[in-house]
Amino acid sequence: MDTYNCRTSDEYTHALREILQEVALLGLWRSRFFVSKGDTQSGGPYSPA
Repeated sequence: MDTYNCRTSDEYTHALREILQEVALLGLWRSRFFVSKGDTQSGGPYSPA
């Protein structure tokens, strides 16, 4: 939170929401939520072994 330099409670709330959004997107990315079926069947980087 130090990197956001929050001065008001609204800025703190905004920074916290931004961090939570980044964590949520990271979780979706790690679960391969954004990979389409075509990517998994064409030998892409997330294709099953």
